Amino acid sequence: MKKRLFTLAALALAMTSVQASVVINSDNFPDDNFLWEVENNWDSDQNGVLSDQEIAERDFVSLSGVTNFKGIEYFYHITTLLISGLNSDDNPVSNLDLTKFTKLERVEISEYPDITSLDFTKS
Repeated sequence: MKKRLFTLAALALAMTSVQASVVINSDNFPDDNFLWEVENNWDSDQNGVLSDQEIAERDFVSLSGVTNFKGIEYFYHITTLLISGLNSDDNPVSNLDLTKFTKLERVEISEYPDITSLDFTKS
């Protein structure tokens, strides 16, 4: 009986420490450029799902032409964020919330003329 309780307790602990994997689709990554980058360069096993390991290994993010950053929050381990816009009026991004990226050390933003605020309060 003690062995069974120990096994159940260990299983429960393991389940609480596991981060959920992320399905690679337009609901999680609505920007076409961002979605393409994730599908083609970040999904190392090409199974259409970002595993916990694939997420944890991504500490450097470089994106170009992205107008919707929904999905970036999954990569809270990043230390470097480089983003380059479209250098046109088609770039509606005006602010970027970076508060979830507590390990962030370097940020470079170019060609996003409408960005007027960056929030680093917890970074």
